[in-house]
Amino acid sequence: MTVFKEKMIQDMKLRNFSSRTQVCYLRHIEHFEKFFDSDADSLNSDHIREFLAHAIDIRNLSTGYVNQAYRFQILC
Repeated sequence: MTVFKEKMIQDMKLRNFSSRTQVCYLRHIEHFEKFFDSDADSLNSDHIREFLAHAIDIRNLSTGYVNQAYRFQILC
């Protein structure tokens, strides 16, 4: 597990996120890493912006999905 994911899990536990929310946010990280074919440790906020823009403009994903993916960025 990457340092980023370990830190994020710790932050989510400290904020008392439900286990379901934690799983969902970790899934967003996996999609994010897969999109760039890289670990989240090596990506930055510009990558997050590109990932979300792609989700909106190309994949036409729901507002709920994009908002949830954006919230995981706030934890970064």
